[in-house]
This record gives sequence, C-alpha cells and structure tokens, in this order.
Amino acid sequence: MLARLLQRHGKCPVVLERDRHAEERPQGGSLDMHSETGQYAMERAGLREAFMAAARPEDQGDRLYNAEGELLFDRNEPTDDRPEIDRSVLRQILLNSLTPGTVLWGRRITRIAPEKGGFVVGGDGWSEQFDAVVGADGAWSVVRPLLSDAVPLYEGVTLVELGELPRVLWRQNDPRGKKDS
Repeated sequence: MLARLLQRHGKCPVVLERDRHAEERPQGGSLDMHSETGQYAMERAGLREAFMAAARPEDQGDRLYNAEGELLFDRNEPTDDRPEIDRSVLRQILLNSLTPGTVLWGRRITRIAPEKGGFVVGGDGWSEQFDAVVGADGAWSVVRPLLSDAVPLYEGVTLVELGELPRVLWRQNDPRGKKDS
C-alpha cells in the first residue's frame, strides 16, 4: 500500500520481497477492511473500485470457543462498514497497481545498517543502499533492532485459522517400491 501511495505522489519506491513470486505461499485468511482505515487507504490509492469488486460485506461471522470447545459467542451479521477481502486477492490488487519492476522478488533481507545518510540493506549475495527503509516484515524484523531494544515474546495466545488446505494424494504402495509411512 505504501509503495502505491508513494508512486501516486511521484516517488520511486522499491519493495524487497522474500518470496520468489506472488503465488509462492498462502497469504492467510481474510481481512475486514474498516471504512475509516483500510477502505480509506484503498480510496487514497485509487483502488476503491477493485476493492469493492472483490470484497464480501456478507462475510462477517465471529465465533469464540473455550478450551473445551464450548461455543461462547456466535455473531454473523452483514455490514457495509467493514467488508471482508481475501489477503491473497488484496495483495494481487496492490501488486497489479504498482509500476512494473517496483517489487524485487527473492530478496530476503538479513541485514540493515545505517551508512552515509541512508541504509545498506542486504541478504545472501546482494546488498543495496537506500535513503529510507520501512520495515513491514513482522515480529522478527531486521529493522526492529535499529529502533528499539525490545524483543518479541510469546504471551500465551494462539490463533487458529481454518481454511481449505491443499489436497494431499498418496498411494498405498509407492510405484518406486517404497512403503508409505
């Protein structure tokens, strides 16, 4: 999103992406996009129509279970205020909106260091200098130590998201002579 907004204002951002291509891994479930935040950003990015075409206002179910599997809370109400969109679809909308060559695929960042009024960013076999760096790579970001000594800690909360899993096929007897384990 930031790259799209910067491009709309005449800047030339570079997105370093560790994935080798857009479909390398699942992007997770769906997001609910609130009107005052996510939808506002999509509007500012000129992507409202693409977002609305893919969004699902009817997909607003929430359920909460206790440790014994007892249903504690169940809500399913359509709302236009925060429609859902699949993360992979949202990512593709954003990628399609960028100038070709903005995303450099297969660039896993392993080090960032301040240098000469900017930053040297690098990984296995590559390094480049940038004027500014925005870290958006999660809890174990290599950017975090430049900003804080704080270290992420597990707080005992686990989120389980269910969705369609890839189908796995197997044979009782492998034709290469190996037995399934």
